[in-house]
Order: sequence, then structure tokens, then C-alpha cells
Amino acid sequence: TPGITVKPAKPLPKDIEALYANAKHGVVILSFGSTAGDLPEEVMSELFKVLGQIPQTVVMPYVGDIEAARKRAPENLKLLSWMPQSDMLGHKNTVAFVTNFRNII
Repeated sequence: TPGITVKPAKPLPKDIEALYANAKHGVVILSFGSTAGDLPEEVMSELFKVLGQIPQTVVMPYVGDIEAARKRAPENLKLLSWMPQSDMLGHKNTVAFVTNFRNII
């Protein structure tokens, strides 16, 4: 059973729902939280290159010049300035969630 703070997913905004509906192989949510804006250009280029090789649609929040990044991103990578992550995680077409984790000591 889910924790007491877990709520059922709400319907997604129309543009994101359309993205999910067109994702033949499901959706991977990739979220690095606030660290995404700190990734060096070389890392982003490699990340784009690798993500372009998988069949799934990848959705990633992006901080920075999103239009310039969208021009460089592979076709299956959708960069969003904001996303309803909890609702997306509850969507039946979400197949994976990749995030960062920092140890707290």
C-alpha cells in the first residue's frame, strides 16, 4: 500500500497527455531536480546522444535556454520548463523514472 502522502494521479495537461498518447514505447521521466541547470555542456551533449538511442519518449525538465536546447535534443527527448511529476509518475504509460540521489549525512 502507498504511503499516507501518496494521492491518486490527476489528469495531465492536454499537451503532456498528447505526448503520452503518442509515446509508442512508453515514457521515461528523467529528472535531476535543481542540478540540471548545473550540468556542463559536454555532459548535456552526451546525455542527448545517449537518450536519442532508446525507443522510449523521454521527458525532462530543463532550466536555461530551453528553445536552444530543444533544437539540439534528439526527437524522442521532450524538454519541459515545468512538469506535474507526481501525476506523470502515476500515468499508466510511464515505464521508468530516473533521478538523482544525494546522500544526506
